[in-house]
Amino acid sequence: MPVKPNKNPEEISYQKAGNALQNLLTNLKLAEMTLSQVDTADVKLPIRFGKIRLDMNGDGKATDDELFWRIYKTISRNRMDTATAEKFVIAFDGGDVYWLRGYCHFLMGIGDFILAHDWQEIFERCAHIVYPKVNSPFKFLAQDFGKGIYEQTLDYITAIHLINLEVVAPKRMKSALAHFEAMAELSQKSWDTIQKEKDDDREWLPNPPTKGRAGNPRHAADDRHMVKDDEGIRPDLKREETDSFLARSDQKVGQHTWSNRIHTS
Repeated sequence: MPVKPNKNPEEISYQKAGNALQNLLTNLKLAEMTLSQVDTADVKLPIRFGKIRLDMNGDGKATDDELFWRIYKTISRNRMDTATAEKFVIAFDGGDVYWLRGYCHFLMGIGDFILAHDWQEIFERCAHIVYPKVNSPFKFLAQDFGKGIYEQTLDYITAIHLINLEVVAPKRMKSALAHFEAMAELSQKSWDTIQKEKDDDREWLPNPPTKGRAGNPRHAADDRHMVKDDEGIRPDLKREETDSFLARSDQKVGQHTWSNRIHTS
């Protein structure tokens, strides 16, 4: 992320990382449940993205460096400036509600898939690749990581070879599949709703006649192509095609328990 480094990072452990992911899943579930109650036939929510600030370093302050549009500009390579950002408004509507619900399920599916496995060894041996301060019995690996490209390459190779994870929470595998199936269904509902829209009002996801994404013609062309391509996609997934995904879930193995509290800070 294009934000300043945290000068005083907290130490992270395998358990803390799992708990943080569970907190995310809990909040995503709450968000999806809230969105599911929205009347998609009569909803319009204009949001000024140029005004959004994110407290990325958790210091209780949202500075100009943490303006959302600055982060978006760097990631998307957009030529947006302050004046343009002030006018950047997206009017979210019914199609976007289904779209966002689908993404909630997509992220929950990934989270459940991760927490279904035991990834303690790969975390303790390789988490220093991502985190600056890791609670691990292999702290010497973090010291060697910054020495040069040779040491870094060895750690990346190690991470690849450790991707042989045992299923420890079989029910989460079934939950992950259910989320992915829900995502496919909501994706179809999203495009069906978008195709029927005629207002052309600062669209995030446009249909062919509309400009799209607050008048960004480049994205509008891309999204029209996406709508056309997605017309053939249907969420009627065959059960036999998903059996292999759950095959390992029938194994009776250990069980990890992650805390299930909503993170509100």
